Parts: sequence; structure tokens; C-alpha cells
Amino acid sequence: MSNTLVLNCPICNSNQITFDVQGYNLIKSINTWELFCACRACKESSCVLAEPRTDISVLIKETNIALKSSQPFPSNQDQFFSYILKNINNDLGICFTKFTLKTSIPNPIFPPEYLPDELNKIFNEATKCLAIGCYNAAGAMFRLCLDMTTKHILKKNNNLEPKSNDNKTIHNRLTWIFKNKIIADDLEELSRCIKDDGNDAAHDGTIGETEANDLLDFTYELLERVYTQPERVNLAKIRRSERRSC
Repeated sequence: MSNTLVLNCPICNSNQITFDVQGYNLIKSINTWELFCACRACKESSCVLAEPRTDISVLIKETNIALKSSQPFPSNQDQFFSYILKNINNDLGICFTKFTLKTSIPNPIFPPEYLPDELNKIFNEATKCLAIGCYNAAGAMFRLCLDMTTKHILKKNNNLEPKSNDNKTIHNRLTWIFKNKIIADDLEELSRCIKDDGNDAAHDGTIGETEANDLLDFTYELLERVYTQPERVNLAKIRRSERRSC
């Protein structure tokens, strides 16, 4: 197969390098084609997602005219795109509207349930960084989760009158939270041992895999206790009320 694409290589970081398309696969459920490509610079392979044009009848007519072909093209969409990929040495932009490099994140760690959308997004970003070995980035994002969550806790418990210094840093907030027994103190020791790890990730860039996983463990447990467990209890109460109203 001689079809080519020009993209930035995610492996060797070459910009606008030619990829040779050497195979393909149709994901019917989302009507998207996977193109298996080899970078001409580093010879490594990547998978590219290609979104097909949907106006198939117009596309077949245009392709016939462009190629001045007397041979009728297949009218079935799947067969037509297979024909295009196998036989045309041309810009694949003829029949595809968008090309996106497909990335694979190993062993995804799903966030606790019932997080606010923004917190859910940040946690997911942190675990993706952790999965690919970007420990400093993961640590900084976990620290952001802790920053947002501890601020939420103090705001929710404003009737206990936290001082301005109590709200100054994550460490100060956690100290206040445990002192006022808002969160069970079985997490206190873990919170202390990871405080400096989070600072290192944010400021010094010295965090490693062990420290990043410590941050993950504490962040996950804190989020579960602040958001997941209360919502589970709330939903259980709703179910109980519904059962008794029948």
C-alpha cells in the first residue's frame, strides 16, 4: 500500500513527517477508520483515526471524475473506502475529513464516583500522567485535586470559623480538617507524609514513582470520603424512601 499521510510523529517528535499507511481497520460502531502507519523518519508505527466523508454518493462521483476512471467504484461505503485505501496513490484527504493520532494510556485508574466535573477531569489528567511515567506532572495535578477539595471542605464548614491562616495552604487546611475531626484521623499520617511530595512536584520537579503513587492513594481516599461516600448514603436514603412509599 502506497498511501501516505503527513503528521507530527508522537514517537520521534518529527514535525510534518510522512507516514506510509500500511493497513487499516473499520470501527463500525463509530464509523471511523484506523490507519496503521509507519513514520519515515524513525520507522516506528502509529495508529491514526480517520473520519470518513459521509456523502458517499457524491464522493464516488467526484473520485471517478478526478481519476478519470471508467471502472465503476463499489457503492457500498465500506467496500468503497477499502478500495480507496488499497488502490489510490493520492492524498487521503479526498475521502477523509479528519486525521487524529490514536494514543493509548496503559492501565487507566478510574476516579471515585460522584466527583464534580472539573475535579473529575483533573483527577483523570493526573492518572494519565502517572500511567505514562510523567510523575512530576501527576503529582502537580493530584496536588491541585487536594487544593480544590480542602478549600471545599473549609467553605462547607465555615460555621467552625477557620482562620485565614488555616486556609492558606493545603497543609494548613488538612491540619485544621483533622483537628476539627471533619475527616477521620486514619488518613492524617498519610496526609503528612505526602505534603512535601506534592510541593516537590509543583515547584522542584523532583518527584518519583513512589511519591506519585502516595499522592494517588491519599487523593483517592480523600475524594471518596468527601464526595463518594456521602452521595452513596444519600442515594441509599432515596431508595429506602421510595421502597416505603410504594
